[in-house]
Amino acid sequence: MLSADEMRRFAETGYLGPFDLPADVQSRFAGQDYLERVRMALASGLPREQMRNQHLYSRSLLEFVSVPAILDRVRAILGDDVLLWVAHYMAREPDSGGQKWHTDAINQYTRGLHVSIAMTDMTQANGCLSLIPGSHLYRPSLWAREQAGLLDRFDSDAVRAFADREAWWNAPHDVRPMALHAGQFFFTWGGLWHFVSPNRTPQTRIACVARYVRTDFRCCDHGYRDDRIEPGDPQPCVLVHGQDRFGLNDVRARPDRDLFD
Repeated sequence: MLSADEMRRFAETGYLGPFDLPADVQSRFAGQDYLERVRMALASGLPREQMRNQHLYSRSLLEFVSVPAILDRVRAILGDDVLLWVAHYMAREPDSGGQKWHTDAINQYTRGLHVSIAMTDMTQANGCLSLIPGSHLYRPSLWAREQAGLLDRFDSDAVRAFADREAWWNAPHDVRPMALHAGQFFFTWGGLWHFVSPNRTPQTRIACVARYVRTDFRCCDHGYRDDRIEPGDPQPCVLVHGQDRFGLNDVRARPDRDLFD
């Protein structure tokens, strides 16, 4: 499902895509009927446990993030034995503040794979994700730099300059906005520096995020710091392909109900 050139580029840059979902998948999961049910469920205020772990409570979401267009590419990168440990729909409301530059430390420590799927158009105006290619290979800590008062993680120019100083062999660095049409998706490696800008439009932006990990990695909540690994609680997973030969994780049964019915 991925060419040798795509695998090489992914290893070097830390991201890959965008790709288009097949038309039948788009009509089912990005169509107005299903999307409206997702909007209503998110607006109702799901409990925190359900909001983050929708893969444990929604049959349709699990099916969505397991379609061959996505999972075959995941398997090409991670191998045949794959756990899903995060999957949820999320809404960025008008005037939402976005997110600072960060690395998703939990995903970084598990060498995990992150997939971002646009349910509605994702643009620079409504807060699409931006990234710095190649930064998944860097060791400097954005969090520690900020704590020392030496970096404003909301300032993209300052973060880019920091990358130029710390990884001079790849300078000058690019800040690359990942604008997507509804029904497109892309991959990032854990540890890639990325940022979400504010939604400056009057419309809500909806996306789906999913994170996958190999079964030979223990998936725990290591917190948000990217300068050290902190022990944390096991994160509930669902086996989406292959076998779990190691028994390292809290693997749950596939849900037989749906938050979005």
